[in-house]
Amino acid sequence: MIIPAVDGAPETADPRHAGTEKPVGISLGSTLGDVLAIHGPPGRVDRDTWYYGKSYIRFEQGVVAAWHQGQGSPLRIAREMQVQLVEGQFNVGATKDEVRATQGTPVTETARVWDYGLSRVYFEHNRVIGWEESPMQPLRIPR
Repeated sequence: MIIPAVDGAPETADPRHAGTEKPVGISLGSTLGDVLAIHGPPGRVDRDTWYYGKSYIRFEQGVVAAWHQGQGSPLRIAREMQVQLVEGQFNVGATKDEVRATQGTPVTETARVWDYGLSRVYFEHNRVIGWEESPMQPLRIPR
């Protein structure tokens, strides 16, 4: 959505997307309008959940609270473009940015839990507090 500026030059409605007409990917806190601009209308809506093929985006109070990327139905995630994987591991106390840089973009992401297939990382106050690891999708953690 474009809002005319006082001097007549257009500005975006959301300062997170200044200089562009639409955001490049969703993130926690993206608005309904952001999601519509990025993905278009959903194939199905069920209460606060929008479905795009096998993927879905869940909203709370009009902003993205969680999502799940289903097989063959990728979502455009804003942070995905910023991730440059680094060698190493993450441990208890690591930040979300450190986990993303080490492990990559999660398949499912909420404020407190990130899923990497069958493995899961738990957060409190944006720091790792623990995990469950599946040998099918190993985490980059100390052994």
